[in-house]
Order: sequence, then structure tokens, then C-alpha cells
Amino acid sequence: ALLSNSEVCLFDIHQLQAKFEGSYVSWEDLIPFAQRYTVLSFIVSFAFDVGNSIIATISVDSVLCIWSTEASRTVWKEKIPGEGDPSSVDIVDNGVIIGRNKGNTIQILALRSANVLSTFHLIQTKDPKVQ
Repeated sequence: ALLSNSEVCLFDIHQLQAKFEGSYVSWEDLIPFAQRYTVLSFIVSFAFDVGNSIIATISVDSVLCIWSTEASRTVWKEKIPGEGDPSSVDIVDNGVIIGRNKGNTIQILALRSANVLSTFHLIQTKDPKVQ
């Protein structure tokens, strides 16, 4: 997959290998083979769940999108409440982990839910009184 500011382009590597047989390929030649997933605002991160055939994207405005790679469409989309800018997204068993503030805040959600189940704030300090 390749990521731009507002789009994830997913490729079938076997299809590309059969077509181009290891030769150099320009971006323009790849585009016709892409499954494209477009978001209206700047995408900060995306993740795959191969077992469930989905992609998750999180954008700068905290909108989490779940896409079906089989149907090439959005199956769920919602703004996720939280402090700070999102910086990462990961899909885990029946859930999603969103990183905020460059990974210093971590949110855990059920898959396809905007309800934040738990939030962790990571602190780094050299103060021996803080443990």
C-alpha cells in the first residue's frame, strides 16, 4: 500500500509482479491497478487487518474510517473524541488502538465504535519522586 495526504492506494503484489515482471514501474503506471480509499482530510496513519479484509485510517481531524478491502468501500466512519492530535492507528483482535500526541496518549476502542474504552497517558520524567 502507498499513502498520500488523503488517499490509501492498495495493490495486489501478485498482480503487479505478473504484469511488470520485476521491471521499474512509474507511479502513473501503478495507479490503474490500485484499490483507492479516499478521505476528505489529511490521513496521519493507516493499518491493515488481513484476516477481516479491512483497512483503518485515522485523519488529522480524528475521524476513524474502517474500509472493506473486499467491497472497496467505507463500512464505518466516526469522529473519535480525545485530547491531542492523532498520530497512529492499529487494529487488534476486535479493537482499535489510537495513538495521540506522538504516541504519548493511547486510546483503546472496540472495533466500529467511537466509545473510548480506555485511555493511557505515558509520562517521561527524570524526577525520582514520580513513579
